[in-house]
Amino acid sequence: MNTFESPPIPEELEARLPRIALLAGEALQARALADQLTRELADFGIVTPRLEASPPPQIADRFERRSEANARAHALWHEIENLGGLVMDRELGAIDFITAWGDSEVRLCWIVGEPSIAHWHHLDEPCSARRRFASIDPPHLC
Repeated sequence: MNTFESPPIPEELEARLPRIALLAGEALQARALADQLTRELADFGIVTPRLEASPPPQIADRFERRSEANARAHALWHEIENLGGLVMDRELGAIDFITAWGDSEVRLCWIVGEPSIAHWHHLDEPCSARRRFASIDPPHLC
């Protein structure tokens, strides 16, 4: 079995990763805020996604802040996609990048908090099948 240290990571992807990491971290924070506000609304007995009547100010404020946090998270994930990332899991912050390797294409995998891109999987595999670079077989030999 042939193993390689890593598939080629395009230089432009390495250059974009710090920006992507910042955006993904901010998106996760926005999502966490929206989740916190949802829990606070539930404490008030509010479980519907929309208000039906004029709510008290503390409830209206939480609805507005939750809507803003959700919109911010969505915009940040969209910006990551514009930078070439495929957002695979918005709760975990898992992002894939398709790249050529050997005779085929693979997905390079990165999760928020990881210092660099160090995992990969085949295009037809889920994120859970990701492998560390040290265990890579060239796609044309798999």
